[in-house]
Amino acid sequence: MGSRPLRKKLTYRDRSGKTQAQHAAIWRGFAFQAGPVVVSLTGPWGEIQVWAVNEAEGRRVCAFAAAAGGWDVTDPGAEWDVGVAGGGRNGRTGRMVVKETPLGIEVTKRSGPSGFPSIG
Repeated sequence: MGSRPLRKKLTYRDRSGKTQAQHAAIWRGFAFQAGPVVVSLTGPWGEIQVWAVNEAEGRRVCAFAAAAGGWDVTDPGAEWDVGVAGGGRNGRTGRMVVKETPLGIEVTKRSGPSGFPSIG
């Protein structure tokens, strides 16, 4: 479906106090299967959303991201939503891994809702 690699961006709110390097270490080696199933997890952490090959894979990714940020997905107020994408380029499948750059793996952290992130 084209020559460009499939790219996904996943964000989550951190309350754990981990450093940027610690977040990068958590994600090192993590992989998941992308696909047409859109899974989102909403709670005190905001919304985490992923396009996965199936619901179980999407839940696994969202729960991993929430835990990385110091959240428990069994807390009251956590809501799961699952849907299926339709049409054209939406829902492409493939193995997703964290991008490696000369600076390290591409996991960033910033101190607030705006500003430039640090990478490592």
